Amino acid sequence: MQRKLIGPALVGIAMTFGTAAFADSLQQCTRGRDVHARLKACQSVIDDRNVNKAARLRAHRHRGSLRAEAGRHAEAIEDFTFVIKARPADPRAYAQRGLAFHVIGKSDAALADLAKAVELDRSSDQYLLARGYLYLSQNRPAAAIADFDAALKRRPGNAVALNNRGLAHRKAGQLDTAIADYTAAIRHNPTYALAYANRGYAYEAMNDKQRAIADFKAALFLDKSLQGVTKALGRLGVKGAADMAQMAIHEGRVIVRVLCSGCHAVDAKSASPNPQAPPFRTLASRYPLLALREPLSRGIAAPHSTMPRFKISDADIDRVVAYINSLKAP
Repeated sequence: MQRKLIGPALVGIAMTFGTAAFADSLQQCTRGRDVHARLKACQSVIDDRNVNKAARLRAHRHRGSLRAEAGRHAEAIEDFTFVIKARPADPRAYAQRGLAFHVIGKSDAALADLAKAVELDRSSDQYLLARGYLYLSQNRPAAAIADFDAALKRRPGNAVALNNRGLAHRKAGQLDTAIADYTAAIRHNPTYALAYANRGYAYEAMNDKQRAIADFKAALFLDKSLQGVTKALGRLGVKGAADMAQMAIHEGRVIVRVLCSGCHAVDAKSASPNPQAPPFRTLASRYPLLALREPLSRGIAAPHSTMPRFKISDADIDRVVAYINSLKAP
């Protein structure tokens, strides 16, 4: 009798451990703090043929997001496409794939995906914001303004939408309207460095030197990595800004040489020692510079198998971003 119970008991124990292991993998994939462990856990869930469809789709979505964050956009597109094939009415997957297409230069595919996301979820302002940004990057200010208008109807007071609509108005030559949008963005978010910077550029274009300088100083106080602002202050005759910027660049160079040069190319020309580690000069094209702060703060600007673990202060992130910004082509 005892012998007969051993088999079922062991099977039950194995099933319990298997279920627990799967649950742990899925939780690590979707919520883990370490990006390498998350990628490995997502892969484990995807490879497990016993998991249900919903769990596998979640793993693909999260792996796609991690790959996109790492600059592996072609691989991210594969994950988002998997989700779309299984759930063709999923607006978030279309939006995620569309932004990945945009980064690798496939503008038509990007716009088609963002249009689908907007069509599937007419209540969201985020998909309109994303499509407006794409239009703006393609120098189509009228289309961008229409999307930002629609986004602001859904969420009035959205500082990002106001700032981006200001950029579109400026591209259209409507400087007064652009300044009004930047001012509204600052009113809703008084620490929005880019809105101050953009309003400063508009004032500079209008030859309003005093207001331009005031806005550029405010922007640089909030975000010392804004190298364009430093150059603008130099153009306007403000002394000392360039020295402060060069110091931030120099300190950022020291930080990345110590922490990152074992794997990444951290200069303007060389190849990365680790082929899986993107050169730092490409990071500005992979991320908007302010958005780069979040992955940098977690030490995962471009995850790869030998990425070291480290913590970095907000002040040092400013310096690293300033250095990355200095590597951009003029």
